[in-house]
Amino acid sequence: MEKALNSPDNYIQTLISLKQKINLARYKSLVAVNQEMILVYLEIGKTISEQVKQGWGSAVIERLATDLQTEYNGVSGFSARIATTCGENSLGAYFINI
Repeated sequence: MEKALNSPDNYIQTLISLKQKINLARYKSLVAVNQEMILVYLEIGKTISEQVKQGWGSAVIERLATDLQTEYNGVSGFSARIATTCGENSLGAYFINI
């Protein structure tokens, strides 16, 4: 049998404090990543919108979406439908046009 480990008086408080710090850091990391991805999607929408104005048609947008999906397999948000929406009708287009 293992011998029971005697914990110092403040062990539980220290453990709880460290777990809270780790959880907060993980949360902040997720928020930062989400913010960066939103900025990337806004830039994608802006770029696509500009290219559509230059004459890119739906076939080119579809190919672009397929190439991005192939390169970033498993990452959502690169479909032609989403790309077109980001370029024309989304919150991204609102910010782009400010």
